[in-house]
Amino acid sequence: MNPAAHSNFESLSNELLLEVFEYLDAYDLYQTFHALNQRINALLRRANLHVLLESSKNDTTVLNGILSFFTPSQVRVLSLNIDNTTLAKQFVSFTDQNLYSLCVYKQHGNALSEIIPCLSKSSRIKYLRIDEAFAYGVSSTRSLFDLIFIEYSDYFISLAVAVISFHYRTQASRVQTVFPHLRHLSLAKISLTSTLTDFLRSSTPNLRSLAISPTVQDYLSPAFALAQIRQLHLRYTYNFEYVASLIKMFPSLRRLKIDYVNYPQNFSNINQICKSLTEEHLPYLKQLTIDFEPCVELEIMKSFTIGEFWSAKKLSVIRTMNIMESRCPMVKSIYFGSRLHSLMTK
Repeated sequence: MNPAAHSNFESLSNELLLEVFEYLDAYDLYQTFHALNQRINALLRRANLHVLLESSKNDTTVLNGILSFFTPSQVRVLSLNIDNTTLAKQFVSFTDQNLYSLCVYKQHGNALSEIIPCLSKSSRIKYLRIDEAFAYGVSSTRSLFDLIFIEYSDYFISLAVAVISFHYRTQASRVQTVFPHLRHLSLAKISLTSTLTDFLRSSTPNLRSLAISPTVQDYLSPAFALAQIRQLHLRYTYNFEYVASLIKMFPSLRRLKIDYVNYPQNFSNINQICKSLTEEHLPYLKQLTIDFEPCVELEIMKSFTIGEFWSAKKLSVIRTMNIMESRCPMVKSIYFGSRLHSLMTK
């Protein structure tokens, strides 16, 4: 750093320097500013920290320096994008009740069962994201759902947002704990059974946004209703009739997004199904987005979107071109209201 730049940086107020520090993770912060001078060191010990562990940040001296120089109360965000379980446990153990957000990637279910208990018993985590990893030749002996919502539920009682991706399709167990602050929940690869529905209805009274990936094997009685949900995201690969029967469980929906994967070529029945759903079962629906994977031919889509119903909804169509057949326009999304984007990775 040249003298002029050094002088300009030093002239910044303490408040502004602390704001600058917010844009750096703890590794870069320590590596760049530690031991610069007494004033900077004092400010570093006041900063709110985002600890990001990934494969490129592997200097043992820096990692040990973070643990020895900073204090647990400074760690507000912890992101673990490493497959080193020992290191992950070490940094999770370093946190206390001030930890606001926890994200874990590249960890198998058995490793997660070692990492989660390392959290402080006074944890008040608001945001949780876990993407369970696959380990070749190793089967998970612990259910990630049970770890979070049953065995260590006290650690997550303050959750507001949870995004959890199971590697193996999971069956939910019966949950006794109530999560009163949970507003958004995204669950990938979990069977939509009556047990899971009981959890959503009884343990998440203030849940407003839900993202799930059901399968056609999931069967639920029409008696189930999740009236607290206002926003729903379904990633689906089967027939639209089943989607319709599932959506009836959410009578208070305002916003609905469907990722329709491997769609059938016949759209003749979808028009009537959508019309029936929105007019009879979803009276409050203001926004509907259907994304197609792969894209559908525009001519096929026209047969689906004709009629007074769609005209009244002011349906919008997002087109693309088939790169293999430039004269064949394709549709990748239709929507009314504002277009909704993914809730799976919120």
